[in-house]
Amino acid sequence: MPEGGKGAYMALQESGEMYLETILVLSRKSSYVRAIDVGEYMGYSKPSVSRAMGLLKTGGYITVDDLGGIRLTDTGREVAERISRKELKPIINIDSILEFRQITPKFFRLLKLFQPFGPGNLSPVFITENVYDNGNGRVVGSENGHLKLELIQEDEPYRHISAIAFNKSEHFDHIQAGNPIDICYSIAENYYRGIANIQLRIKDIRNREEII
Repeated sequence: MPEGGKGAYMALQESGEMYLETILVLSRKSSYVRAIDVGEYMGYSKPSVSRAMGLLKTGGYITVDDLGGIRLTDTGREVAERISRKELKPIINIDSILEFRQITPKFFRLLKLFQPFGPGNLSPVFITENVYDNGNGRVVGSENGHLKLELIQEDEPYRHISAIAFNKSEHFDHIQAGNPIDICYSIAENYYRGIANIQLRIKDIRNREEII
């Protein structure tokens, strides 16, 4: 009988495998994984993640404790590790090139009209080239694995935008030295002390000196 529920295991689609692999990755960084962590890592909305966690729990791939902590069952871990062992380089589909001056409150309001985002309605991914940290960037997380950045573009150095990059701390030395980077990201809201601000959820970073 499945560890997470009764009946047969759910037939996993690609999106389910992506969720399991994400949980595996996050569980290697922290002993406690929540749905909000999964959503932030994948760039999915809370309703989409909650529905997926319900399906994975029913299918016997995860367990969820009373405080919302998510753990892979033996079957879930087996699937996640099998996907991870494929060692495929992920392909990120870019929807558009943006300049930071285009990311305005009005632009974000229009973007929100397409929510909720999830496996069947992916959050748009944008790319901005030749950006810098304004000097306030730092590594964060329990194991210093993530980056919290304040990014600017050279032509508008006083217009900065907050960004979070999960599991990208290997780029910190390059960024801290004042070197430019290219970033691809989704756009989200971050709430701090009851105030909502636009935040970039960085999916990948390319150091500018790298040859394509």
